[in-house]
Amino acid sequence: MAGRVEVASTDILKLILQFLKENNYTKSLKLLQKESHVSFNGLTSIDNLLMDIQHGRWNNVLDTIATMELSESLLFLIYEQIIFELVELREFDLSNSILQTSIPLQIMSSRESLRYSRLQEVCKKQQFDPKDLFNMDISSFKRRRRAEISAKISNEIEIVPPSRLLEIIGMAIKWQKYQGIIRDSTSFNILSGKVSNTTNVCCLNVSKVIKFAENSHPECAIFTPNGQHLITGSSDGFIEVWDYHSGKLNLELDYQKEDRMMMHDCLVMSLAVSTDSHILASGDKNGNIRVWKLIDGKCVRKFNQVHNGAVICITFSRDSLSLLTGSFDRTARIHGLKSGTTIKEFRGHKSFVNAVLYNYKGNRIVTGGSDGYIKVWDSNTAQCITTFAPPDYSTDNELISSDAKTVLKAISSLFFTRNELLWVTCGQRVVYLMDLSGNLVKKIPNDENPTLQLSVSCVSGDGEWIYSLGNDDSIHAFSTTSTDHNIVPQAHSGEGIGLVHHPSQSLLVSFGSDSKLKIYVS
Repeated sequence: MAGRVEVASTDILKLILQFLKENNYTKSLKLLQKESHVSFNGLTSIDNLLMDIQHGRWNNVLDTIATMELSESLLFLIYEQIIFELVELREFDLSNSILQTSIPLQIMSSRESLRYSRLQEVCKKQQFDPKDLFNMDISSFKRRRRAEISAKISNEIEIVPPSRLLEIIGMAIKWQKYQGIIRDSTSFNILSGKVSNTTNVCCLNVSKVIKFAENSHPECAIFTPNGQHLITGSSDGFIEVWDYHSGKLNLELDYQKEDRMMMHDCLVMSLAVSTDSHILASGDKNGNIRVWKLIDGKCVRKFNQVHNGAVICITFSRDSLSLLTGSFDRTARIHGLKSGTTIKEFRGHKSFVNAVLYNYKGNRIVTGGSDGYIKVWDSNTAQCITTFAPPDYSTDNELISSDAKTVLKAISSLFFTRNELLWVTCGQRVVYLMDLSGNLVKKIPNDENPTLQLSVSCVSGDGEWIYSLGNDDSIHAFSTTSTDHNIVPQAHSGEGIGLVHHPSQSLLVSFGSDSKLKIYVS
């Protein structure tokens, strides 16, 4: 896990203060400093200020430090020197005005009364001879005093690059572009953090079609959490990383450019990517798991025959330190990436485990099986907390309770909502929203086609749309917030195998036994 970087709230305020100062929002700058009690003593370069001090351009000096919070002793020294030099220049009215009205000198009058009295005496006599007070001639006095002020002010001013706030925002936007969250063609709202191409738009239009070899087809696919890559696992054992904008292999990855592909010895059944998008895990038909570094395609961990059957589903733990898998052998298991061993087993399903999930806290595991049941487990003890089945529709369109003696449909897809409710797809013509106690919260019905059966599903990044493959060879898109139901007919000429949705863009992928992967946009 990457180390956490702490940023002080005062530093954020200083960035804002710098922005206000550079854009001459002086009133706003002073108000923010007063309210926050944070000052900005920063300059892009101190050279001009030091030159002004050395040449006695005190009006420029005062303008530069006007919004800074300098030490009391330094301010006393600066204003005292200004009075001395004004009297020497016979600027008597100005020296008296500064003596009576400047805040630093008013503070001096109460805290260093003798020093203030000396300034009053100098102004009153209208003459200043440093020999009387400092035992040196005027030229030496100016030079030494100005050097002393320069040295002290250098210690209290921070040198910062210009426009740091805009620079940091620019770097953040570049990083999001690199991660695939923002594309060059999109309009980005920096306040809301959203792009114009948000995922609340239904994806119905085929943008790209990737054709696989005749004897091969994609068996699984996944987007990396950062949205940068689309990855497929195929029936011939190959794992490929795609540029989904062009529909071609991503040849920016050297290992793919040099034809050093990630691969298994048999059909790849499942894929998962770590939360930081750096590590890929793949499960195959023979119960093996491989762990890869996406940046160089190197296999960094092998788990051989960790199941007595195909690894149908796989996911990383929230901390990306372990893998959770489901298999044809009716079990779910946790495998430690550091130890390279299986560390927990979850038994109880009477058929294949088709879906596995961690909740957001990581203390619960949810599994869905071909036996028609969903089980919730304690991830630490591997104890089953509850078991339930989705409701079923009878032929007369009435709900039958889950404890009735009905033929249960296989659980094919499970997805959490942001408030930890569960979208369930189970071969019926509806998709269910349930809580982890098995209570039905909502169902998305499809009353137009009573014979329709929805096999696998995926959910858009913002949860606005559920896409399901139907037994009519179509993709059905259901709005989760309205009654909208859109259909993409004849998605594949063969069996539709799966669907995945981009985490932050309106971009859907379907793949099937016809050796095609299709990319849909809004």
